[in-house]
Amino acid sequence: MSLATVLSLVSISLYGFITFIGLYFLLDGDIQKSIIIASTICVVFLLILYILKKLKSVHRNFSRKAKFELFTLVVYIIVAVVTIIPFAHYFTIYDRKDEINKSFIQHLDDAKKMFVEYDINVAKRIASYDSKLNQAINGRDLDSTGFLAEGFKDNQVSHQQQKTTLMKVFNDNLAPQDYDTTKFYAIKYLDESKMVAQNWVIPFKFIEIINGIEKETEKWRVKLGKLNQAELRSPLPFNYPPIKFGSMKDKLKVLEAPSLLSIGLLIFLHVLILLPYFFRSRNSRSWGLWDEINKRHVEEEVGTIL
Repeated sequence: MSLATVLSLVSISLYGFITFIGLYFLLDGDIQKSIIIASTICVVFLLILYILKKLKSVHRNFSRKAKFELFTLVVYIIVAVVTIIPFAHYFTIYDRKDEINKSFIQHLDDAKKMFVEYDINVAKRIASYDSKLNQAINGRDLDSTGFLAEGFKDNQVSHQQQKTTLMKVFNDNLAPQDYDTTKFYAIKYLDESKMVAQNWVIPFKFIEIINGIEKETEKWRVKLGKLNQAELRSPLPFNYPPIKFGSMKDKLKVLEAPSLLSIGLLIFLHVLILLPYFFRSRNSRSWGLWDEINKRHVEEEVGTIL
């Protein structure tokens, strides 16, 4: 295998890889479809390259084969132009990575803030309930019905001990052990997602993370709402707004004009891809591509002159 062939195959692979990542962003993280389309593009380039090499090295029918060769080159150019879109899109996203990262991190912080807001809500309700129990204890002699309605009993257990028990039940209802487990998992999950998502060299999991987090944050939001409603004493609404990670995916699909870097790399890769064709020897009897195409026209002019 010649060096030109090796460089061509490596270039096609690199082209397909970059195109795959661009498609990954454009197709909402559909890896299977992105692989199929990117692989098809690579196969098309390989097939065209093979045909071009064969047409260039023919030993007869030079004029007719030259026209097929030119037609094949035009097809190659058309395929190259069409595939600029997913190829260049990777660089578009890469150029906007700081803006996208900032937005994504803001979404992650909003998800974390949900637990902070819930803890604040719990603290306010505990303070309110504690005050209410103290009022019941202090007003026992004047309002025994209200005292008993708060869960106190006239027995040998001190009012303070009863209050401690009531407060514990109240706190456990609002923030049970399951809540602590969920909160720990959520914070860990969000921090890990931030680390993985910032890998912009091979960002395979970026949209997968967005899809996963969007589902998880909605589960957490619903769960916190139910926990807040599980304890009816000293009520305080908790209506944390949904976190819409879907807007992130929309940003990843915005097309822009190809950057100079993507255009430069594109041209460089296509030159490398066509190296085996460029270095392929043409039959010594052939006039060359353009001359063979114009051969009949030249012969007609010569015949007219004679």
